[in-house]
Amino acid sequence: MTVRSERALELQRLETALHALVSKVHEGDLAAIDRWLKLCESRRKLLGLNARSSRAGNATRRTQQALKTYIGLDLDKV
Repeated sequence: MTVRSERALELQRLETALHALVSKVHEGDLAAIDRWLKLCESRRKLLGLNARSSRAGNATRRTQQALKTYIGLDLDKV
């Protein structure tokens, strides 16, 4: 398995977990909100969104777009 496919699989897992929590988050369940935030942090790290430099930001945007195309994931909906 390539790094690219492993990353895509992990993103799918994170998206599935986020979707499972969405109703409880909307209800204000504090445990669900805490878990949501942890999952979002994991996703940001996986996508490199915590990077600070503009060069890293450009690479992150390219990586994000490639992943969206590769797995059909709409990160804006999650």
